[in-house]
Amino acid sequence: MEHADYIRVIKGDSPLRCLAVWKDSLWSSSDNRTIKQWNKSGHCINTLEDPNQIPFIDGLLGWRDHLYLALNNGSIRVLNPKGECVRDLNGHTWHIYALAVWRDSIVSCSEDHTIRMWNENGQCIHQWNAPACHALTVWKDFLCGTMGKWIQVWNEPGQCLNIQTRGHTSYVACLVAHGDHVFSGSRDFTIQKWDIQGKCISVFKGHRDLVRHLVIHRESLYSASDDKTVRGWTLDGRRLQVFKVHSGPACMLALWNGALFSASYDKTIIQWTGW
Repeated sequence: MEHADYIRVIKGDSPLRCLAVWKDSLWSSSDNRTIKQWNKSGHCINTLEDPNQIPFIDGLLGWRDHLYLALNNGSIRVLNPKGECVRDLNGHTWHIYALAVWRDSIVSCSEDHTIRMWNENGQCIHQWNAPACHALTVWKDFLCGTMGKWIQVWNEPGQCLNIQTRGHTSYVACLVAHGDHVFSGSRDFTIQKWDIQGKCISVFKGHRDLVRHLVIHRESLYSASDDKTVRGWTLDGRRLQVFKVHSGPACMLALWNGALFSASYDKTIIQWTGW
């Protein structure tokens, strides 16, 4: 297994929580409740600050002409490219864990144990119960979400398939789909690979703390963990690389112009691979 070097470190001014790619820029949110826009040179070209003191941002998603902020007060704030608030999507009663795009709609999951679907005009068009859902991903035409230690799969809004994914021993924190498989990262420190029948194909072991985020990059799997590392794996679970630069938990990964980035509570964004 290779211990890999980084390409650049981008320094922020507060512990980072989220990354997103939108309008050919990298965007980050941090504990000081600001959103920063970064160019390819690693320079901050814009800082968005809400005079009304927005709550903590637990998720960022760029979709079409708007940037969506998942807030821990239960609302979704919609910004235009100038950073102006277009609208708030209200309906959830507790903080929002994740956002995704499914069937031409924004999907959100919340600690209020519901999932909501929103159209581009900000109208809630579907709502259903989803206890303990902390992460979302789209797999083929399905929506996947977590339910504690398990994964749920919906083929229609509110219609959950009877798929049993038993294997993790603690809650699932992140999901990513690729081809015929979905990958899950957990508080049990493992990553597991599943098929559409809910069978665990392989277990990836190596992290020493919560696995927070997963992405597929250049036909490999990359994971970010509270153990302060980013790791690269083959899609079958063989360890490829371990990136040890962050001095705090690695909380989020993003792919931008073909390069891999990670954000950390140590106030840095690190570029790991070239353009």
